[in-house]
Amino acid sequence: MKPMHRRSQRPFLACLIVAATGLSLLWGCGSESTTGSTVVTTPPPPTPPPPRVVLQGNRSLDVNFVSGDYFTTDRAGTLEAVVDYTFANSLILVWIARGECTFDQFTAEQCTYAATSFAGPKPRRVSVTGASAGTYTLILGNAGSQAEALSYQVVLTPSASSASTRIGESLPAGQRGWFGVRPPQH
Repeated sequence: MKPMHRRSQRPFLACLIVAATGLSLLWGCGSESTTGSTVVTTPPPPTPPPPRVVLQGNRSLDVNFVSGDYFTTDRAGTLEAVVDYTFANSLILVWIARGECTFDQFTAEQCTYAATSFAGPKPRRVSVTGASAGTYTLILGNAGSQAEALSYQVVLTPSASSASTRIGESLPAGQRGWFGVRPPQH
């Protein structure tokens, strides 16, 4: 009988040591720097400021009357006007004009409108997406058959890139806007 020979583990261990040494030598190749790698992180986008009310009020509006209120924002974003009124069957008209749209400009149809709404359920909602900072005029009209009590609110939801800290403001009382008689056209 032939004696059984055990296989030596020495060649296996020698190969393992050579492989580990080779990997450790490769690890340091390609750079003379002894510092670790730098991780570059991108900061998250700025959090947009919270929505803010830039105009609100209440008023009575007779049939075939219109009214305008000026307001100013100093940051870009989305403007949303919400107009509520008493009677569901009333025909309330809403315009958001860019700049100060006076009664004379309105009746002469010389205003530039960012948004309009001439029909829809109450409360009426009108939005301007991507509105730049500036002055606007909220114009409300009653083309219905009865006088109305209105409440309105304009909210600015700033865009993430808005950096200003001052929010919208209304003109001082007495200079806020206008009333006028005009059969609203739509």
